Amino acid sequence: MVQPNPNSVSLVLVYQVGTTPTGDPVLRRQTYRGIKPGVSPDNLYAAAELIAGLQIHPVYEVDRSEVDELLKQ
Repeated sequence: MVQPNPNSVSLVLVYQVGTTPTGDPVLRRQTYRGIKPGVSPDNLYAAAELIAGLQIHPVYEVDRSEVDELLKQ
């Protein structure tokens, strides 16, 4: 049987830095690595809100990226 072992978590904030001539958003991603794998979604989102408050551009999207190591037992 294979079990996932959380290896790393990253917080990804997507900012809208402008718009195209047709009105579509221009997006840029900023990744914050080194997040503890056991962090709750509420705590991660709270951190994203704090970081977003320090930015010039508005946050378009908040993502969680998780990498798991698969261990055979």
